[in-house]
Amino acid sequence: MTNNFRNILDLFLYAKEQNMCTALFCSTCGAMLYRSLCKEIGKDRIKYLIEAVTDEDFKHMPLDIKYDGWYEPLRLMLYDGFSANPDCPMMKWYDDGEEVHCATQKKKLILDMGVHKIYGVIGSIFKNTECEVTALFQYVGYASLPIEMNRFLEKYQIPSVHGNVRAVYYAKTSQTNGKVKEVEKIIDEALQILSSKGYRSVAMNGVKTLGHSELDNLNIIERWFKQNPQSSIQTLHLIDKRGGFNVL
Repeated sequence: MTNNFRNILDLFLYAKEQNMCTALFCSTCGAMLYRSLCKEIGKDRIKYLIEAVTDEDFKHMPLDIKYDGWYEPLRLMLYDGFSANPDCPMMKWYDDGEEVHCATQKKKLILDMGVHKIYGVIGSIFKNTECEVTALFQYVGYASLPIEMNRFLEKYQIPSVHGNVRAVYYAKTSQTNGKVKEVEKIIDEALQILSSKGYRSVAMNGVKTLGHSELDNLNIIERWFKQNPQSSIQTLHLIDKRGGFNVL
């Protein structure tokens, strides 16, 4: 059966049909059945299957393997050391997020406070080019180890400044446990530090809360700007792959 896969989407569909667990940190089975299948297929063949996916394949993707059906198994592959050309369609969809390729409006003004404007942007926080600063918030816990975050941190050797005036601000958020008050402290601290350095534009990903994360983040940011009207930050981009901020 494994020799009949036309591309990696076929493999994902097969894994789903066989009820294989593809959770990266599954504490029950370790996703070993799926991992063994990938190991059996081999790195060269997996690379070929990933690179065989075309944009047209995504347009006709079975409903069973829409975003949530292919993101996790691919993330597990990358964690286990499988790789492919980062410029191939499959890897671009993985890095950017499905909504980036499907959305007609990728950037939306969601809060206009006069001098301070907040935008919702669909995309990858790691590909921010419009703002002076990329602010990264990473939950460091047993169930979360974003592959893209680690690649980015290794590349930029945080904390540091690279290219033009682009800077990187990085904070771990495991201590919040989703509590809005704790999340507020982390976001407030980031905005205070970046504002004190005179930055005018900041791109950031959201910090997960126990409620409506995007709305909670926006409310925290709005409150901070009202309390700090003289902040140097004029433009704030809230970036996420699923476009959650854009629907606020």
